[in-house]
Amino acid sequence: MHRTRLVTLALALVLVVATGCSGADDEDPGTQPPTEEAPVVAALETAWTAPSIGQHDVVTVVANDDGVAAALDDGVVKIDPATGDRTWRVPARGVCTAREAGDGSIVLTYSDRGPNTPCRWVGVVDPVAGAWRWRTRMPEPMDDIPERAEAALQVGDTTVTVITACCYSVALRYDLRTGRELRTVDPDVTGWGAWVVSDGQLIATTSGLDRHSRVRLTMRDADSGRRLWSRTVVELVEENVASAIVSADPLVLATSERGHQLMWRLDERTGEPLTPIGPQSIDHSLFATRSLGVHDGAVVVARGFQSPLATGSGGLAAYDVETGAERWSGFPAGGGFVGFDTEDRPVVLSGGGLTSTGALVTRHSMDDVEDYDVLGTVETSAFAFATVVDDLVVVATGAGLVAHRLPDEGQDVEVDLPSSTWDQQLLAGQQADESRWEDDDVRPGAIDTCHPSRTTLRAFGLHRLDLPAQAGCRWFERQEPLGVTRDLEVGYRILSPPADSGMTAVEAAQADVEQAREKRPYGAGPVDPPRHRPVRGLGDEAYASVLTGPGAYGEVHLLVRVRNVVVEVSARGEADATDVRGASVPGYVLEDTAVAAATDVLAQAGLDLDVDPLPAPDPGAVTRARPVCRALAAEARAVVEPTRGLDQRAPVDPERRTAGCYWGVGDGAIVVDDGERQYSRYAKVGVHAVRGSALSGRTGEQLAEDVFTDLRAGHSFYYEKPRPLDDVGDQALLFPALGWSEEAKVVARVGNVVVQVTVNDQADEDLAARNEAAAALARAALAPYR
Repeated sequence: MHRTRLVTLALALVLVVATGCSGADDEDPGTQPPTEEAPVVAALETAWTAPSIGQHDVVTVVANDDGVAAALDDGVVKIDPATGDRTWRVPARGVCTAREAGDGSIVLTYSDRGPNTPCRWVGVVDPVAGAWRWRTRMPEPMDDIPERAEAALQVGDTTVTVITACCYSVALRYDLRTGRELRTVDPDVTGWGAWVVSDGQLIATTSGLDRHSRVRLTMRDADSGRRLWSRTVVELVEENVASAIVSADPLVLATSERGHQLMWRLDERTGEPLTPIGPQSIDHSLFATRSLGVHDGAVVVARGFQSPLATGSGGLAAYDVETGAERWSGFPAGGGFVGFDTEDRPVVLSGGGLTSTGALVTRHSMDDVEDYDVLGTVETSAFAFATVVDDLVVVATGAGLVAHRLPDEGQDVEVDLPSSTWDQQLLAGQQADESRWEDDDVRPGAIDTCHPSRTTLRAFGLHRLDLPAQAGCRWFERQEPLGVTRDLEVGYRILSPPADSGMTAVEAAQADVEQAREKRPYGAGPVDPPRHRPVRGLGDEAYASVLTGPGAYGEVHLLVRVRNVVVEVSARGEADATDVRGASVPGYVLEDTAVAAATDVLAQAGLDLDVDPLPAPDPGAVTRARPVCRALAAEARAVVEPTRGLDQRAPVDPERRTAGCYWGVGDGAIVVDDGERQYSRYAKVGVHAVRGSALSGRTGEQLAEDVFTDLRAGHSFYYEKPRPLDDVGDQALLFPALGWSEEAKVVARVGNVVVQVTVNDQADEDLAARNEAAAALARAALAPYR
């Protein structure tokens, strides 16, 4: 093997391996005019060709007995390995997916009504007779989304498992030999939601236990259905608790607890987490980890719904199964991954004019994917399917289904593969004019990471910093505690002097800032943040957008330049008014976090972001919020009884500018179950003594006033026009309940103090009383500040 030379190639995306993404008129990558540097690589040996199989007919190809079987749109065919002729054919309309069983049989699901319809049939084809061993109509349809349909069919040693569609999934189980229907695994025991995943060996189920986000995670043996272990976790989204069984032996589960999503190696007897594997994923994102199994001691996964075969996706990553450390990621940078050979080495098929003789096939080391063998080329037009089956790479082309034999040794020829994915190349930008660098310029590579210091992250209130960091440059929590969202995103750019522009690196950075500050920050809350305003005394130039929300929401967007380095930081905090443990996030904490994060990133390049010239923020007439629970107990009792308030002061609030309380029924539940129906009854008050902004220069009272202007405009698009309340404070708005299930909300202000009140009582359909209860609580909450 040889080491790749790290070169940057402009990818010609002529190979699209994902099913259905190629066309008959696509140009043959093997017939593109070669460049002077394109090497000559010998073609792979053709094992057989099946010209009767159409280019876009193939669903999957699996090893079968002494040859290969292909699942097509309209059935399954056995291919003679010597001639490529069909040995037998079993018709099945609308095949969804197929898998090989350990006994050589082929298990498939199909709709019996053609493509793009739900899969309702499951069956097993005998590999010797070429006939159905059994087939049956499932009582529930399987998901017809291709990626989910593939994961929904799993085969164990003696049992076929099929996961049904939609949110309340169940696992249908059938005897592999006879087709006898076995006991269904149905985890939905409470009506609060359920989820099922399987890998054929194990079945993991999750079941929501209550509205407090307690979820029961249970692991079962797929063949026997026997429960192996069960434990309770806290998580808002049931499917995130078991989003994928990455490996059964050792046991690795893609899981989440309190929003910390990542892969864990678990104790096989108890299910307790042992070793985290890989980075965290963003809470409540489309986690969608697709397991490709354990290979050479590493867990190999594909992130997201995009097929791992997609050209230049860089979607594959490998992590050591013992330590959890990353072995490699972002693979393949170019070409398409098509499978593992018989010695667990990944195989990639690449086009784009890398050779003068066709599409290139390479085999990579599991230790280091930049260490690879050049195996040969294949003559093919853009193809719709490719996979590795034993010692063959099988490609669906315009000439039919073609199998090429993989050699034991690579060729003695050097081919440079892309070192970055196509989107990374776009981000790389133009080439630099090396003659225009200045002595004090920061060169690319001077900043190692976008990660702020742990001190900054801890001061923002983030939790579980002992776990691997989230992938990328974003930190997101919404379950620490439940109902509180903290969102921090950091980015930086080191600008180079662009070629053919005559600009220096600093001038390029100035132009970059000018363009960036014209874009209005995207808001994720009830109102949009304002446009960037200049910040006096921070860096060479800086701009900020500061929004202090209605007692429970705020965000800060900071854009700062020092020399030729531009840093952008967004910090957001929000409290869910209906959650038991929600609490507001002070606006000044967001601002301090944004400045600290920018300082940390710039320091890596040896640049000092001096904050001393920043003007001191206006403290406001009120600098500390008063406790709420005891002071408003009587008013809350009129809404919720019995009542014992739960303190809602922000966990990170050194200046003690926030206060709040939540009142629920009984033990603080937001849902009451009287045996006949379930309904909500709660009240919540949040108080925020707004501090002025050093970044925007606005006083606390001005920031609070800004909120009401935006709220009046923003909410009117989605709710009934808010009603002004004249006798509550300097400004007050009521967002009335419009139906029995909806809450009444009041946002009110006195000076720099903002109060938000939420009331809901679904047991009482008197909406006017609900609205008045919210107004009464707001009056009482603001009384000490008037």
